[in-house]
Amino acid sequence: MPPPGPRAEQLQSGRTDGSMARDTTSVHQQLAQHSWGAAGTAHRRELKHKRLVKAAQTQPYWLKITLAQEKLRTWSSTELIRYLQLTDNQLFAGLHVATLAKWIVDDGNGKKTWSAPVLERANAGRCHGTTTRSKTLSKYPLIVSDAASQLKALRVAGVAVNGPLVAAMIKAHICHKAPELLAPGSKFTLSTSCVHRFVQEVLDWSSRKSTQAARKVPVNGADLCELAFLRMVFAIAFHRIKPSMIVNADQAGISLMPSGKQTYEVRGSKDVTVHAHDEKRQMTVVVASSLSGEILPFQLVWGGTTDVSLPSKLAPHRQEADELGFVYAHGDTRHWSSKETTKKWIAEVLDPYFDRQREQDEELSDNSKGLLVIDVWPVHIAKSLPDDFLPWMRVSHKNMIIIFIPGGCTGFFQPVDVGLQRIVKHIVKRAAVNFLVASATRKLMAGEKAADIALPTDLPTLRNASVAWLLDAYNYLKARPDIVKKAWAKCETKGWSLSYESLTSKAARRRLEEVISTNPQFTAEFATLGVVTGILDGEEEAFDSHDDDLSVDLNIIAELCTSKAPSAQSQQSQPDGSANHLDLVAYAADIDVGSDDEFVGTHGQEDFEEQDDGKCSIR
Repeated sequence: MPPPGPRAEQLQSGRTDGSMARDTTSVHQQLAQHSWGAAGTAHRRELKHKRLVKAAQTQPYWLKITLAQEKLRTWSSTELIRYLQLTDNQLFAGLHVATLAKWIVDDGNGKKTWSAPVLERANAGRCHGTTTRSKTLSKYPLIVSDAASQLKALRVAGVAVNGPLVAAMIKAHICHKAPELLAPGSKFTLSTSCVHRFVQEVLDWSSRKSTQAARKVPVNGADLCELAFLRMVFAIAFHRIKPSMIVNADQAGISLMPSGKQTYEVRGSKDVTVHAHDEKRQMTVVVASSLSGEILPFQLVWGGTTDVSLPSKLAPHRQEADELGFVYAHGDTRHWSSKETTKKWIAEVLDPYFDRQREQDEELSDNSKGLLVIDVWPVHIAKSLPDDFLPWMRVSHKNMIIIFIPGGCTGFFQPVDVGLQRIVKHIVKRAAVNFLVASATRKLMAGEKAADIALPTDLPTLRNASVAWLLDAYNYLKARPDIVKKAWAKCETKGWSLSYESLTSKAARRRLEEVISTNPQFTAEFATLGVVTGILDGEEEAFDSHDDDLSVDLNIIAELCTSKAPSAQSQQSQPDGSANHLDLVAYAADIDVGSDDEFVGTHGQEDFEEQDDGKCSIR
């Protein structure tokens, strides 16, 4: 039986004064709340949705999507995208999984259906799988054409054109012709996906990249790292070493030009030429940090043999960098660190740092030990000649203990590799792109044609500009000691980490005593040499790069680099029992697996206390 009408309610309430008109809204509200009225509303909504579905199928683009869903009988956006792009890649190349997933909603009865807004857009012929960013650039054809012309000219010149370089050129033309797109509050974002779409849709280019076999972590890598951890536990306990006196250092290859072996080129091209500018546009920076969270001044290593090959003393921010303790050096034959540059770093960076700590901390004396944690790079472990690094260290630095990170394990057990190098490279890469944007923008404003603009790729210009870029990276880390400490704490093996709390814990000391009592070879290390050393040759992995993360916020990069790896518990935290795929991928992408070399460590006699029963103990 239908509900009583408004007039009946008025008579029942005794209102006969004509108040019916005034109460119409409240009456309709009561009807909408009634079960019969709600059912009617749902029925009308369902009919409207069916009309939208039928009308949308008159559009060819949407018809293929609905037919694919009906044929596959699935609402998985991933499977639908795969099928659509296999059947018509040209039509659906711009449709992404995340976009299609937003078009699928729950109908309220536990079933999937297409959302009403997307059906309305499809019915109006406005559903093409494109995004706001692509439409935004399409409104500025001059930006698109000029940026495309300049990028084509770069490829003709043999320059490797990758994501950061494409982003730099597009940004330069936007700054010149439509700066409002980049103004605060603008919804436009020059993201990585936007750059990729520009390359694919405007230039019809694809990406080509060389491949190489990845180096593997040793099978017993966790055991080797635990022994290295225990060596640090012993040295810290025996010599009462403070966190400020524990330093890790490593070399990082820095590319001054967003280039390399990977480039965009016309689809189907078989002959892809890239001039070998990348090797000439690189340098090495030695990054070092202490366990107390302090970042040490950088050493910049360049190719060449004279001071002319170093950054000019008039380079932007060179004076500021010099005052902070930056050191400049020549490599052996190229821009790589060498025995001489390593000794120079010890003398001009590490020694002054340890001296400052001894002066500032009243609990430290002139003879207080310093602990240096480094990898098994061939220069570090060389000892055949008196002038090699290890013999030189034993003679000239008797108050310094060296402990090596096992070969092949630097990617997860060396703090600089784990948490700091990528941050430095990311800052430098963004600064380099901004430098290219500023240069191109100035030339555009001066009236030069886009296709005639030459980028400042000469080495002297990039070398002088790089001082300011590296200074930005240094100041970022210096102002954030918590990031440095997290990089140490993220180095984990078998439940231990390189945080000072873990290194000085009672559990770590108990574990050390267990290993000493059961591992004679390990125990014998403490009675061999005066410093902790490594004796096997090793070679570190070639420098890696992250070419397409320019659109990622720097603080997010820092959080990714210093966040803990997903534990077994967190991997099972999903409602369906599956692993957190995003966290796992993010962590895996940050791993640098290092080299394949084995490791043997030896300790000094002065680091050893023997009891009557022949066992070692920690004082």
